[in-house]
Amino acid sequence: MPNLLLILLFTIYQTPDYKIDLGKNYDSQRQEKAQGYVETFTIKDEEGKEQYIISITKVTMPSGQNVPNVYGAEYKQAILSKCGCTIPSSVVKQFNHFKAQEFKLIRNGKGTCVYSTTNGRNLYSITYSAIGNRNTEEKYPDFEKIINTLEFL
Repeated sequence: MPNLLLILLFTIYQTPDYKIDLGKNYDSQRQEKAQGYVETFTIKDEEGKEQYIISITKVTMPSGQNVPNVYGAEYKQAILSKCGCTIPSSVVKQFNHFKAQEFKLIRNGKGTCVYSTTNGRNLYSITYSAIGNRNTEEKYPDFEKIINTLEFL
């Protein structure tokens, strides 16, 4: 029984804002920001080789400022104006515990997916990427399994 509890402690990552099942092989790093944080997870295979990166950014909107409509054209334009990238596609995706606007970005020839969603006064951006466009596409099913465990609290 103690081994099962130990395994559960290592496979579920939880902050006061969300919980996510990352598996047992990952590294994490958190940077506090003025109105939130950026938390980055490097997912590894059994041999410790990096497979892909998931980054969760939280921004709490100040009082008097509206939470952005992540599904609107203005939000997409705001991303374009800041990222120096192109957005070849954007679609609404439904995951197990939340809905998000998916933006596929191409910057310097590299592909990344950004998922934007809100919860209360919080704006969340979840970024997923692997090394190279092909790897990002190939590893997407693995990422999708993990992102379907993400639950905002």
